[in-house]
Amino acid sequence: MLKDHITEFLLGGAVVVLLCFYGFSEAIGQGPSSKVGCVPRDKGLSLLEDRYNERIIFRGISQKGHITLLHLNKDTGTWSANIIVPSNVSEICLVDSGITGETMDSRISEKDKEVSK
Repeated sequence: MLKDHITEFLLGGAVVVLLCFYGFSEAIGQGPSSKVGCVPRDKGLSLLEDRYNERIIFRGISQKGHITLLHLNKDTGTWSANIIVPSNVSEICLVDSGITGETMDSRISEKDKEVSK
């Protein structure tokens, strides 16, 4: 029974992610991009900030060379993970998103240290 609920949850999450990929590229009226989930950077950032009220909470350069941006709406809990690739800095690409989560303290608690051993 628990296995069925987990399967339903995972399938539901996959549907949400797929809809977000589609919505991200379609919502600004550009039609499908040549890369799934990629839109012009300024329009994509505007969509995240204005429509979803998500703000950048992290940005960094990955070991693969792209810029990773994490956006979060602290009121609703929605979040997005996006990248900007060096070969096309004029686009932003959605790589993941969600509807729930939690922000974590940057310090590792003693309990978490014990679990990771």
